[in-house]
Amino acid sequence: MSVTPHPALARAPRGVMSALPTPFDDRGEVDHAALAALTRWQRAEGVAGVVAYGTTGEAPTLSERERAEVTETCLAAAGALPVVVGVGTNCTRESVARARAAQALGAHGGLLVTPYYNKPTQDGLERHFRAVAEAVPSWPLILYVVPGRAGVTLDPSRLARLVAELPNIVALKDATGDLRYGEDALEALEASAGRATALSGDDPTLLAHWAVGGAGAISVLSDLCPGEVCAAHAAMERGDLAGARALLRPLAALARDLFVESNPAPVKAALAWRFAEGGLGAPGVGLSDDDRRALARLTPHARLPLAPLSAAAEGRLRATWGAYLARRAALPAEAGA
Repeated sequence: MSVTPHPALARAPRGVMSALPTPFDDRGEVDHAALAALTRWQRAEGVAGVVAYGTTGEAPTLSERERAEVTETCLAAAGALPVVVGVGTNCTRESVARARAAQALGAHGGLLVTPYYNKPTQDGLERHFRAVAEAVPSWPLILYVVPGRAGVTLDPSRLARLVAELPNIVALKDATGDLRYGEDALEALEASAGRATALSGDDPTLLAHWAVGGAGAISVLSDLCPGEVCAAHAAMERGDLAGARALLRPLAALARDLFVESNPAPVKAALAWRFAEGGLGAPGVGLSDDDRRALARLTPHARLPLAPLSAAAEGRLRATWGAYLARRAALPAEAGA
């Protein structure tokens, strides 16, 4: 299928994209009204795009039908924003099939994780990425390196060869948290002649990744605080490191504690608190009453094998969220906007 790529993804994507969780209702089914409202809220808060059913979206637990329906919901709600979807698995044939299916549905690009569990060699990783990219040559792909979950890391020399030879590989999501790797990856991306960028996938090292040359993020923190993370990135784009640091410093503990237990259980809990009527936070502005009601009924439910937060983890995250809200409330109005 030949399509014109979304201009934000066609070459060197930049900015903050939110790694959306997949909301489930009390029956364990996808809550599409809440997902649409969450997407529209993210758009209103200024994100550069959204990523559906990646790690945070619980991709391994969604059926083929659910992935298609989530794609359609996000596309309908995103407006002009690009919608990237998770297509990577630990089977190359399945990853190819998912990429082709998502492209056919109209998704603007794919997030392609290093195969997990199999622990492939560097040759295997390169051949896997090459096979998927060649199967959808006109469709933008973001490679995703997350050794903490996948157990493998793509060597920068292999990354350089892939981006030099496959023009639809437009970015790397670097979730290593390793700035030495990040700098090596940025050097490798120079082989793309400016076509591909590095995006942070590790919120606690967000500012440091940007400081060494990262172009943006695929973020969990921005699910909860999109406006502030986007403002921090805009400050970095202006060369204002001090301004970006000032915006991110109040979020530092939150960036850490959103991973107090396995993602996305913590961020789902925090979003439910934020949007609950009478809860710790208020819904964002610029939303319809229907969207506000949909967000107010967000649940913290995740699918097994993920479990609800333990009492200790919930207590810690509630304290961190409360401290963040108190600190935000103490800021001047213009700083807290």
